[in-house]
Amino acid sequence: MTNESSSPHYHLVLLGKVGAGKSATGNSILGQTNFKSKKCLKAVTQDVQSGRVTFNGLNVSVYDTPGFLNPAVQSEDIERKCQTLLHLDDSEPTVFLLVISTDRYTEQEKKATDLVVKFLGDKHLQNTWIIFTKGDELQSNEVTIEQYMEDSEDLQGLVQKLNNRYQVFNNKHDLNNRTQAEELLRKIINMSISQNQLSHTAHHGEKDQIQGAKVLQNQDQRHCSPSTSPGTTSSDENNNIAPRKILLLGKTGVGKSATGNTILGSEVFRSEKDVNAVTTKSSVQHTNVDGKKLSVIDTPGFFDTKLDTKNLVIEFGRSLHLAGGGIHAFLLIFEYGRFTEQEADMLRRVETVFGEDVMKHIIIVFTHGDECNRRKLESGIKNNKFLPSVLNKCGNRYHVINNRDRNNREQVSQLLQMIDTMVDANGGKCYTNEMMEKANKWHFDQLLQILWDILNWAIEILTGYKSNPNNP
Repeated sequence: MTNESSSPHYHLVLLGKVGAGKSATGNSILGQTNFKSKKCLKAVTQDVQSGRVTFNGLNVSVYDTPGFLNPAVQSEDIERKCQTLLHLDDSEPTVFLLVISTDRYTEQEKKATDLVVKFLGDKHLQNTWIIFTKGDELQSNEVTIEQYMEDSEDLQGLVQKLNNRYQVFNNKHDLNNRTQAEELLRKIINMSISQNQLSHTAHHGEKDQIQGAKVLQNQDQRHCSPSTSPGTTSSDENNNIAPRKILLLGKTGVGKSATGNTILGSEVFRSEKDVNAVTTKSSVQHTNVDGKKLSVIDTPGFFDTKLDTKNLVIEFGRSLHLAGGGIHAFLLIFEYGRFTEQEADMLRRVETVFGEDVMKHIIIVFTHGDECNRRKLESGIKNNKFLPSVLNKCGNRYHVINNRDRNNREQVSQLLQMIDTMVDANGGKCYTNEMMEKANKWHFDQLLQILWDILNWAIEILTGYKSNPNNP
């Protein structure tokens, strides 16, 4: 049994405008209805309230506060009520959560945000994160948080001021679903360790950060891997589970970046439904899923109008260098319901760029999984002119993913299991940069031979002289 007094303890203070969703966010973090929360214009929280929860040994205290811009209360009175929260236990980390609703970011919202920023001051802003509420509405409207922020320079400036420390919360979800709360805590702990930015980081506070990170990592291992025995530590598991490096490929606009975000479990790649490419440079993100260390690499889209073929090949070469050591799985992304001759030509292009060795490392992923079930997909494959042969070349490895349901981790676990099976079949070997260089050298040699044949043909026509076919 955990000794609560010796366990790491974190203090999370919720601040923001009246009606932004502070109380609901506090309840989501606590996993229970601790704070009174309802949608109304009148402030529900009149005084500072607190709740406490233990995440498998990590103690977290959450403080709900009266909302700023309450017409019935002066801002000075609200600040006075919250003043003690700026001076909590020096030996325990305190993080401030600035809660902003993803309704329209009007002058009122900006004014409330400015009041919170002024109240915290530069010292405490170093330990402040933005929580964007109503994530469910963004998702239903197919709008990413990055798209939402594009409409407000003020909001972009605030996010930049906080070094991009933000997370989207859906407070309508089941309170027993701890995923988003655990993700927030993990981000807070990891960043505080790497940047040493938690408030009042004294000697004891630093120990809390490191211990807290271990606690959450161990909890994540148990949560994702039910077979783990009580005596097994996360480090023991990681020694036995090899990391996986995944490269995303596909046409512009099919959902590569969104698929990457679903796998990672957070919004890290910029993603939007647009005919113009959003991703023009390869980028890599790392995480831990199902006890596996994952590196996911997003790439520019095939047929991208912003990149010619030469630069596209160069960029794909760069993506392999980002992987460092090779790629375990190429996920070739297609949009469900749209598979024409151009889509079928994608596989030929992939083989042209990466060589025939790549076929052993490809899994086809269909996005828009919310629009189909397994039977519907199999019927669609059977009745499509091009799909059966494409899948056959890839060993009939394919998976369906629903990027609108990020909380569905089962679909990610199934995909990772498919990758593991494929890696085992390949003897644990990766696709390497040397394989790509070999493929491009073969294509270059073929091109030289074609040019030489054309030159010989031209000489014969012009001079009637037949060149020596053994010439290089």
